Amino acid sequence: MQRMLTSRWLFSLCRSVKSTGVVPSIGGNRTRQILPHRKHFTTNTVKEEDSWKQNLKYYMIGGTFLIVVLPGCCLYLGYLLSQRSFKVSVDPWKYKTEASWYLAVAHYIVVETGPCFLMTQGEGQVVNARIVDPLEPERGLEQVYFASNPNTRKILEIEQNPRVSLAFYLPGQISYVVLQGFARIIKDPFIKKRFWKPAWKFFYPQGPEGDDCVIVQVLVDHIELISHEHGISPSWKAAILKRDIKQRTTWNLVQK
Repeated sequence: MQRMLTSRWLFSLCRSVKSTGVVPSIGGNRTRQILPHRKHFTTNTVKEEDSWKQNLKYYMIGGTFLIVVLPGCCLYLGYLLSQRSFKVSVDPWKYKTEASWYLAVAHYIVVETGPCFLMTQGEGQVVNARIVDPLEPERGLEQVYFASNPNTRKILEIEQNPRVSLAFYLPGQISYVVLQGFARIIKDPFIKKRFWKPAWKFFYPQGPEGDDCVIVQVLVDHIELISHEHGISPSWKAAILKRDIKQRTTWNLVQK
């Protein structure tokens, strides 16, 4: 009977040891530590390894965008901005005539410069100069347009003497262009609407139909050009192009 009780006690003790761990006694006391079961940690959440792979995927997508896509977009935007003007090749043989190459270089400088000096002749043979912001001209450079207030001195001087000059200087390339011609004042509201720019509203509050704005058209018949960037006239003698406005002739290279 005593053996049966001892065996049963040992059997129950073995079962309890399987589910609990016994930490060695410290100071004569025994501490029971419950062992975790796997089923207590079984959930439906994503495994830690899968979550790490998913985060790595997002990091790779973001890194690819920052390293490849974003710089590529910036380069493409820069290319579009660079094509705002007509880029000129240095090789004259790519153009049909020598005059057309000089004209292309002149147009490039005019567009890249933007604002220029307008020179008119005032009282007492005095030449007056001021800055104007012309609209981008066509590649032929036959005419240039800009806006002004009819009460300004330049408009009064143009009415007395329509012969004017426009000077463009591009310091980064040591290049300049001078356009000479006859100016004509346009007050027609339909033509003003054609050339109107929203930014002009600040200077001309009445808009294209108002009386505070006129369009000045310069019919160009003389071009002087120097461009060290393109190897034109490094000897301090400007290249000269001329045309006859009345006969509507093409540009002729008079001096190079």
